[in-house]
Amino acid sequence: MCGRLAIGLPNDSNSLTMEPVLIVGGGVSGLSTAYYLSQAGISSVLFEKTKRLGGLIQTDLIQDCRLEAGPDSYLAAKPAIKELAHDLPALESQIIGSNDAARRVFVAHAGRLVPLPAGMVMMAPGRWPPILRSDLFTARTKTRLLQEIFRKPKQRTEDVSVGEFVEDHFGSEVLELIAAPLLSGVYGGDTAALSAASVLPRFVAYEAKYGSLIRGARRELRQKKKREPLFQSFRDGMQVLTDSLARAAAGRVSVVHAEISQIKRSGSVWQVKAGEQTLSSPDLVLACPAHACARLLEGPATPLAEELSAIPYSSAILVTLVYERAALGHPLDGFGFLVPARER
Repeated sequence: MCGRLAIGLPNDSNSLTMEPVLIVGGGVSGLSTAYYLSQAGISSVLFEKTKRLGGLIQTDLIQDCRLEAGPDSYLAAKPAIKELAHDLPALESQIIGSNDAARRVFVAHAGRLVPLPAGMVMMAPGRWPPILRSDLFTARTKTRLLQEIFRKPKQRTEDVSVGEFVEDHFGSEVLELIAAPLLSGVYGGDTAALSAASVLPRFVAYEAKYGSLIRGARRELRQKKKREPLFQSFRDGMQVLTDSLARAAAGRVSVVHAEISQIKRSGSVWQVKAGEQTLSSPDLVLACPAHACARLLEGPATPLAEELSAIPYSSAILVTLVYERAALGHPLDGFGFLVPARER
């Protein structure tokens, strides 16, 4: 019998033994794992190499400004955090939505900022008048968009790249000006290497059902009786999420603030060495980046370590600037801007 190893949350917590589960990583994944195990009556030991829990999620209060050192929101359309917040009543009351009435996005184009046409559903036009009046697109691209609505449903037998998918429907200008900077910023990758099925599943489904992505996006907009904010966050910052998880799991989780130096497997038991401690359990959860998992599993699970080490990662830098509001003669009616590669 081999010890159980999960990269992320175990699929069936009820199948675990009643011995403490060892969890490596004190970010949102590790804390969620500890929380759900505690709900099932299972204890855990959580290893975190830094002095704080929360991982990349961190909210700082500096000069009465609440600043996010990591993610500042989550997509409202994805239900996982809402479901978690429902389980934690104090968290549910903290949820706030983005101010979509002021959600103007700009595109750096020919050395100036041009507003993205109103009503866009990512790169698909939700309304025609703003598109046709926009200075962002050439007449050729506008004609291409009008023609796209006549496409017939298409079932793809193989996945294609995001770049190929978007260009097939809308042409190179929409890809270069909107899709590439938007999706590269989110996923940290080249649209020629990103999977359309993984990154744009909703639009792949539109293609299969309607043929036209524009018709699919417009129909979805009409069917929504009340439009939710695109993004949601928490009134006191995103760290409320990880702090709430840590408090909720506290009764059944022991936290060890030490870096893992070695993981070994002996029969059906995993042995984890951290600092001067070595703990053992039949069940181990690795809730840390793939490259960190790969390093830890080089000995006990070499084939898995090789697969994990092949997963590419991109770096990101977050810079926060704070200004005196009274010194800015601008309505601040925008969410930011996209910079296509051609704009350098």
